[in-house]
Amino acid sequence: MAVMVAVIWPSFFTPLQRIKANLRLYNLFLHDLFERIARRSLLTLKIKNSHRCHLGHGNIYIRLDTICIRGTMKRKLMGALLLCLCIGFGNAQEEMPNLDNVEIITRHISGNVYMLEATGDVAGNIAVSAGPDGLLLVDTQFAPLAPKIRQALKKIQPGQIKYIINTHHHDDHTHGNSALGASATIIAHDNTRKRLKTMQRTLLPHITFKDRLSIYFNGEEIDIIHYPKGHSDSDVVVYFRKSNVVHTGDLWNSGIWSFPFVDLDAGGTIYGMLRNVKRIIDSVPEDATIIPGHYAASDLSDLRRTHNMLIATIGIVRSKKAKGLSLEQIKREGFPPKYDAWGTAYTNAAAWIENIYLGLSVHNGGKHFLNLDDRHIKGSDW
Repeated sequence: MAVMVAVIWPSFFTPLQRIKANLRLYNLFLHDLFERIARRSLLTLKIKNSHRCHLGHGNIYIRLDTICIRGTMKRKLMGALLLCLCIGFGNAQEEMPNLDNVEIITRHISGNVYMLEATGDVAGNIAVSAGPDGLLLVDTQFAPLAPKIRQALKKIQPGQIKYIINTHHHDDHTHGNSALGASATIIAHDNTRKRLKTMQRTLLPHITFKDRLSIYFNGEEIDIIHYPKGHSDSDVVVYFRKSNVVHTGDLWNSGIWSFPFVDLDAGGTIYGMLRNVKRIIDSVPEDATIIPGHYAASDLSDLRRTHNMLIATIGIVRSKKAKGLSLEQIKREGFPPKYDAWGTAYTNAAAWIENIYLGLSVHNGGKHFLNLDDRHIKGSDW
């Protein structure tokens, strides 16, 4: 038996996140493997290309050589796999996105609000409120991009940054706190501070809250509302009421470039993501502009398209899993052709299927968590 494991972890994974991801990956692989062994005494598993899955908020690339296993080798196989995986993870390389050629694109959205977008989608979108009270930022991207971000801010309005709001704890939205937050008051959900304190990679929020908080700045009310157990357990959505602009953080990525990503290790849930997207739809004015966590600013019609996709794709995986199909079988069958154009960027269809599958396993198909029945999956009114 030959097993080769190559893992590339993003640099912002904490040791605890790595351990959790390692265990989940190991358990997932064994679960699928032993399911095959139970069906036949001789197994030949062939994985032709790199398999990409998302654990935490990064990518793991794994290559497994062809493996031949006899059913009587189960216990020896477990030990051998554990040893090989431990060796592979122990030699894992850490990597931050290459930011050398990244530019910051500035777009005026509406009223006081601007959007700063990093080219190549290497970091989350920044919202900027500029006016007589100064500058307020929503999210801060990566610290090495701070000089370019400051240049962009000077073109909008010179002056100090007074407030920073973090939409959640992930590094591509908070790592710049340390470089941009020297003069600012940083605001975030309670869980963002807790997770950033564990990560020890950036400045911590000065003000935290449980459910919602309002700031009156640059002549308008800015509401910060927590949406629990969606993309993570620390998500907030920021509403600029007068400017009629909403920043969703990673609860939504606009367009069809990427399927969603739910960070199961950070308190995110599949059904919570679905629920929160519907809550945002119900709370946003029809003519509002929405700044997503990633990709271009958009509107409610685009968000509704994502909601319909969530209903359909979660329902597909849930139904096939209930019929006893393995994760690999569901991936092979994939989604209907209408979703072929989705997921050409960060999260592809295979990764989203895996994310759903693992999320359903954590919450018993969703019923334990939200007491859902089939109407909530198949119906468009969910």
